[in-house]
Amino acid sequence: MVIVRPAASDDVPGIARVHLESWKTTYAGLMPADYLAALRLEDRERLWRANLEKPAGPILVAEEEGAVAGFAYGGPNRGGETAFAGELYAIYVLDRFQRRGLGRRLFERFVEALAAPSVIVWVLQGNPACGFYERMGAERLGSKKIMIGGAFLTEVSYGWRERPA
Repeated sequence: MVIVRPAASDDVPGIARVHLESWKTTYAGLMPADYLAALRLEDRERLWRANLEKPAGPILVAEEEGAVAGFAYGGPNRGGETAFAGELYAIYVLDRFQRRGLGRRLFERFVEALAAPSVIVWVLQGNPACGFYERMGAERLGSKKIMIGGAFLTEVSYGWRERPA
């Protein structure tokens, strides 16, 4: 049974593990391999400890089989897209828990907790999650170049001009 709930400090190791594993599986072939290989769990734990100490907005975890299987985090829009009040900063679900509705439940609970009238998300071009956002009713908005691991990559934005149902 999946439980979606607000994250607690005890969840830091699980969130960091999901974050790291998801990056390595999702971004293989999209980001430089040496960059992905150099990612460390300890760094992700530090990041999530800091995020939980001073969250910009809701941080939710999806727990299944007694462990963190996914998470979502967001808050106010960090970019210049003034038409969007809220932003989904990250949502990740371990591969073995995907395509079972967990991501949808996590997203829906996140949007409810965020309580923003509109939401934007930026995602790396080529990420399979693009299809997820489209199925969740998002409109593709635009793109921008970013630098990760010494490589220029393209991020695309998706948005919900009205709060997703």
